Amino acid sequence: MTNSRYRTAIHEAGHAVMSIIKGCFVSELVALDKADDDGCLGYCRHDKTDHWRDSVWIGLAGPIASAIHEGRDGWKTFRLGDFDDYNKAMNLYLDFLKPPLPRALEKIIGEDVSYTAELVLDGFYLPNISAPLKGKLTRFCKQHQRAMEFAGDLLRQEVKAIRETIENSPYFMPMTYAIASELNRVSRMDTRALLTLFKSLSSQETERLSNSAPHRPGDQQ
Repeated sequence: MTNSRYRTAIHEAGHAVMSIIKGCFVSELVALDKADDDGCLGYCRHDKTDHWRDSVWIGLAGPIASAIHEGRDGWKTFRLGDFDDYNKAMNLYLDFLKPPLPRALEKIIGEDVSYTAELVLDGFYLPNISAPLKGKLTRFCKQHQRAMEFAGDLLRQEVKAIRETIENSPYFMPMTYAIASELNRVSRMDTRALLTLFKSLSSQETERLSNSAPHRPGDQQ
């Protein structure tokens, strides 16, 4: 067990708690000491969400829970390793905001549309491109850039809303810490392990509330 694995466990537990809040079935949680062959330190597997914005919240809850745990905010909310989650959330927004790709540009625009748009707006064009096609490409890239800027603004608002929701919840971070502690101990949790943990937490909370409740006259001590 290492500090690195516990940081990963906090991150993945944040994904898991938000998944449960959004009504998703969590099938597996993993936190590793070292990255696997794909460069992955951990993951949270869950059902597909009913709405794309739920996917945004689940995706960002992991890095935001980690940031809250470590006392990071503002531009420090996301570490280098968190930008995969951030970029996935950005792409979900872009799926709804980006302009449609004209058929005439399908062979010119590469798979990474944002990168191509950045090159074009910096003045880099394919050699021998016709003037009409160059104009159409420039207009499309400007539209895509505006969509990215708008998506970025919306995503910053979303990050703020998610953080406020987590910080204002009396249960989110305690559940995250409980899952992370167990995940740090065992490295992998399936649905049965999560349910067992939740039952234990529920029993502890019921006992705590019972012990803290004021006794009425006539109650047995």
